[in-house]
Amino acid sequence: MPGAWPSWGRLWKRFPSSGHDVPTEPLVSVIVPVHDVAEYVADCLDSVLAQDHRRLQVLVIDDGSSDSSPEIVRRYAGGDDRIVFRAQPNAGLGATRNRAVQQATGDYLFFLDSDDRLPKRAISTLVEAAERTSADVAMGPLTRFNSTRRWLPAWAAELHRAPEFHQRLTERPELLRNHYACAKLYRRSFWAGQDARFREGVAYEDQPLVTRLLLAADGIAAVSDTVYEYRDRDDQSSISQRTHTLADLQARTTAWGLARDVLADQPEPIRAAWLQTILGTHAHWYLDNDAISRPDYWQALRDGVRALDALGQPSGPLPPARELALELLRADDHAGYLELRRRGALLPDRQRVVVVGDRFWWQPQLDDPSADDPRRPLSEAQVGSRVVFDRARWTAGPALLVGGSHTVSGLDAGGLDVRHELVATGPGGSRVFAAETVPNQECSFAAVLDGEALAALAGQPGELCFSVRSHFGEAVLERALPRPAKWFAARRLGPAVHAGLVLLPDLEAARFSLSGSPVAVWADRVETTPAGVVVGVRAEGVPVTALKLGSGTTLPVVDGEALVRMPAELAGRDRVAVPVTALGADGVERPLYGQATVGLPGGRVQLRPGADGALQLVAHQHHAELQDYAFGQDRLELRIGAFLAPGWALSGVRLRSRDATLAAVRAGDGRWLADISALPEGGYDLVAEFTGDKGVRVARVAATPAYLETVPTSVRVGDLLWRALVAPDGGVHFDAHPEDLTRLRGQ
Repeated sequence: MPGAWPSWGRLWKRFPSSGHDVPTEPLVSVIVPVHDVAEYVADCLDSVLAQDHRRLQVLVIDDGSSDSSPEIVRRYAGGDDRIVFRAQPNAGLGATRNRAVQQATGDYLFFLDSDDRLPKRAISTLVEAAERTSADVAMGPLTRFNSTRRWLPAWAAELHRAPEFHQRLTERPELLRNHYACAKLYRRSFWAGQDARFREGVAYEDQPLVTRLLLAADGIAAVSDTVYEYRDRDDQSSISQRTHTLADLQARTTAWGLARDVLADQPEPIRAAWLQTILGTHAHWYLDNDAISRPDYWQALRDGVRALDALGQPSGPLPPARELALELLRADDHAGYLELRRRGALLPDRQRVVVVGDRFWWQPQLDDPSADDPRRPLSEAQVGSRVVFDRARWTAGPALLVGGSHTVSGLDAGGLDVRHELVATGPGGSRVFAAETVPNQECSFAAVLDGEALAALAGQPGELCFSVRSHFGEAVLERALPRPAKWFAARRLGPAVHAGLVLLPDLEAARFSLSGSPVAVWADRVETTPAGVVVGVRAEGVPVTALKLGSGTTLPVVDGEALVRMPAELAGRDRVAVPVTALGADGVERPLYGQATVGLPGGRVQLRPGADGALQLVAHQHHAELQDYAFGQDRLELRIGAFLAPGWALSGVRLRSRDATLAAVRAGDGRWLADISALPEGGYDLVAEFTGDKGVRVARVAATPAYLETVPTSVRVGDLLWRALVAPDGGVHFDAHPEDLTRLRGQ
């Protein structure tokens, strides 16, 4: 099954000397071909040796270097016995990789170019995914970097937005977009079983092979964490940066042809996904190249593209300028192509979208506007738009508040009448909810969706799906409300109960939705009083006589009400949650549903819904909440509220990531100051340290409703964009990344 967790037996090796089973890491053979990379190879090897997966065989083969690369590698090999160094006369990248594979003894193979590098957890992330899913191939996104910046390619951000596990490529053909040898872990037994070999003596030797391997894999695991850092050399000296040469173009089209032959008998979705990558991404390196003015270059590209037409059509729309360029290429209209390029019609940064009547049109900005205008109408699929889902919470009623933005790429909406609507569709039909446009932000919206209307649409039971319908003048564009970003506050949304129906959010699907399920007993009123919490109980079908807390305390229900107090059995417990159930007159015990979160007198006890919407009583021995925060130039100021049992004290507050920890300084009156100027990029959880007679306890700082009203928030501090977010478990999370990386990740 996709995503199934295999037996952990794969992770265990027997040591006869002890007679016991002990865990050991799989051996990973990292293959590093080297050729004239003295400037970069040390950086590459440093990143390999710094991996937190320690069991490595690093096969470094020098392919006839003429610089000091061999001497550098020998020094590294002398200091770490995991490095195996070999030297050979120049044979090319494909031959060097093939030789290294023959010498590899690891459970897995990983290919690393000697001018690139790895994040610290790259190997362990891929190994964990492969082991847990029995995948033949594990893959992840790569970032690109040069001397001035680092960025995540748009295709990688989209493809690897969330971890997914698939048995076969047929389940997600778009994985073919990642068809490079790097950024992948291959099970060596699978590689050998496929008799896999790189083509020798040519460029782009990996792409046809990787295409074949992905088709053959019985299991593919895709992770979301970056596992490879690809260097864009500043001097443009790498092989992939020579697209202006005819030799490079011919090598590329040859690789296309070989991959085309592999795909010829595959199902249409697989062929279409591969074509989307080639025509939607790779082709622009050559179409937007000055070398296309040369007849020999034009003819080679024309023939290469025409040869792909036998596979059908790409899986999605292409940018209109790309579509027009390919039409001219296939028609062999070289003069027409050069004329449009001269006028600026085909330049990516010169394109805009305009609204004429009820249609969207592609309108390039031309250097010579007096000539014929190549303006083209856009299909709905061709209109590039982005929906951001950044606010969702239940309000009194209940009602669902949903907010976000809907923008069209290349469209200046300033002169248009922009209106938004939220459309909810379920078994009970569809309903349109008017959305308020945020002042001075024409493309941002907020809508309040009545709980009674949502319950009616969900039916008994059913699923509700949401979309955003935006009016840009007379043109209308509707898009599904997407899944929230990785650390989105809506993961705290929880359930709502109305008219005997519990509405549960689905935040893991490709889109945002609610599922409605009928309940037998629910709380229609929850109020805090000095004596405790009063719960109003409603039921379908059978009277409720009492509420039960866990397996102990029973509370009578009189006139539809029960009084909940702190049960004695929870006192002194470190942290415990007990279910709240309803006892019917028929003697049957049923879950009690509700959406209110309230505190009981005493401060450390809450009555709140669990993940399924059923109420539970949660007691904390110690509990910390973030009440307020503010970013300064180089610091983060926090106001922390703590609820403590006798004998316990809040002794520390820290920002904690996988690679770094920063202790905040107490400033009095619940205030803590953290100097964030020197922190590296990454994601930081806010944790509190409690000290008491039972030692030291560390727990996540919880996000209060007031905090939820403020997130997500973005502030630039130095070179990083800091964001205040909410973690999946309801804790406070701060994210710090370069702005371009954050944007492309869709966060």
